[in-house]
Amino acid sequence: NNCILFIMSYANVLVFRGMNQTYTYIIENTDDYYPGLHVDVPFGKAVVGGVILDVFESNNFSTIPIKPINGITIKKPNLSPTLLDLIQWFWQTYNLTPYKAYQTIVGNRKYRELDTTESPIEFNCPYNLNSSQESIINTIQQYNHYHKFLIHGVTGSGKTEIYMQLAAQTIKQHKTALILVPEIALTPQFRETFEGRFGTQVTVIHSGMTPKQREVNWNAVNQGKVSIVIGPRSAVFSPLSNIGLIVIDEEHDDSYKQDTHPRYRTHTVAEYRAKTHHCPLILGSATPAIDTYFHYENGQSKTVKNTNDSTILTLKNRVHNTALPTVTIVDMQEQWMSQKRHLISTDLEGAIEKRLKHSEKTLLLLNRRGFAPYVICQKCAKPFSCPECNLSYTYHKDKTFRCHRCHTFTPMTHTCPSCKKPTLSFTGTGTQKLEVELLKRFPHAKISRLDRDSAKTAKQMETILEEFKSSGD
Repeated sequence: NNCILFIMSYANVLVFRGMNQTYTYIIENTDDYYPGLHVDVPFGKAVVGGVILDVFESNNFSTIPIKPINGITIKKPNLSPTLLDLIQWFWQTYNLTPYKAYQTIVGNRKYRELDTTESPIEFNCPYNLNSSQESIINTIQQYNHYHKFLIHGVTGSGKTEIYMQLAAQTIKQHKTALILVPEIALTPQFRETFEGRFGTQVTVIHSGMTPKQREVNWNAVNQGKVSIVIGPRSAVFSPLSNIGLIVIDEEHDDSYKQDTHPRYRTHTVAEYRAKTHHCPLILGSATPAIDTYFHYENGQSKTVKNTNDSTILTLKNRVHNTALPTVTIVDMQEQWMSQKRHLISTDLEGAIEKRLKHSEKTLLLLNRRGFAPYVICQKCAKPFSCPECNLSYTYHKDKTFRCHRCHTFTPMTHTCPSCKKPTLSFTGTGTQKLEVELLKRFPHAKISRLDRDSAKTAKQMETILEEFKSSGD
C-alpha cells in the first residue's frame, strides 16, 4: 500500500507572442525562478522570451505534455509584483493580449547596472502656504488610504506648491510620488521646479527622450533610485514601488486619452494604481472636465456606485490675492470689414509694441500647426483629406500637405482630387503663417516658434524654451 506522491513545480509564463492566454512550464528549482523574472521558453518549434507571472506546485498531471523552461533571459530587468499585477489588470480591462499589455507597460527594456551610491534625501520647503493651501494639505493628509481629490483652483492659486508639499511628506514616509502632466512640453518646467526642491530624487519619463535616456531613467525608477517621476500619459506605467501619491495636473486635457491602440484613459489606470497602493489620487485643474466634476461632486453625496471616495477641494483666489489678468475679446470680423485684413488685431499689435518697448516678452498661443490647416476646393467645396484616416490635410511651408493624425504627407498640388480642377485653396492660420506675419510686423524682435514641427525632440523643445526664458525680449 506504499505510494509515492510527486509534487511538481510550475511557472505561469506570459509568452512574447500575440496569444490570448498565458502558458504553463515546468521548473526544476523554485529558488532559481520567481515572479517577475524573464525567461526563455519553448513555443512550438521556436524558443521565445517571456516573463514569469507566478510559480506554483501541483500533483495534478496534465494529459498534455508540459515543457520545461529553457533558462533565464540575461540583461532583462526583474519586474515587481505590483507591476505584474498592473500588466494583468491592463490586458483584462482593455481586452488585450498579455504580450500587448506587456509591450505597452514595459516595452523592450533592458537591464542597466546603475550607480549604487545613494544620495542623501535632503530638501526644504521654503515657501509659506496661505490658509487655503494649508487647509487642502491638511485635509488630504488625513487620508492614509485610497481617496480621490479634485483640486479646483483658479490659475495661479498655488496647486503646484500643494503637489510639492505633499510629495515632500510622501518621501519622508519612504514612499514614491507620480506627477502626471498633459504634454511633453510641460515636463521641463515641472522637472526644473521639482528638481529645485528635491534634487536627484526626481526623474522624467516620456516618449520625446532618446531610447537610451528612457532606458536609463526607467531602470533608475525600477531599481528604486528615485522617489518622484514626472511625465505625460505614458508615465502612468512607471515601475514605481510603494507609491504614496499620484497627481494628474490639468486633468481636463484631452491628451490624457490614448487614441491609438491600445486605447486607454490615464485617469482609469491612475485610479487602479492608487487603489493598489492605497494612496490618494489628486486631480488638479482650473477648468475640470464636466464628467470629472459630476462624478466627484456626486461621489460625496453617495449617488455614484454608493461610495464616498471622492472630495472636491477649492482654491478660489490666486496666491497673495493677486488679480487675474484682464481679458479682452476682439471681433476680428469687424477689423476685416474695415479692410484691416491682418492675422492679429490692432489691439494685440499695440500691446506687443508696448511690451517690446519695455524689453518684455510676449507669449502667443495658437492651436493649429503648419501654415494653413484647411485645404478646400473652391470649385466643388470638398476638403482635400488624408486617404489613410480621412483627416483634412494641413499645408506646410515646405510645400507639402501633411496629416497630423497618421503623419502621412504628399507634395503640394492645386489640383482637386475630386473634381480634377486646379482650384485647391489653403485657408486658416497655423503657427507657421503666424510666425511669418510676426516677422513682417515686428522685424526687430526675436521670434521663436514652438510646435511639433520646430521641436521634434525633447532636447530641441528645451532649447527653444531656454532661449525664450533667457532672452531679453
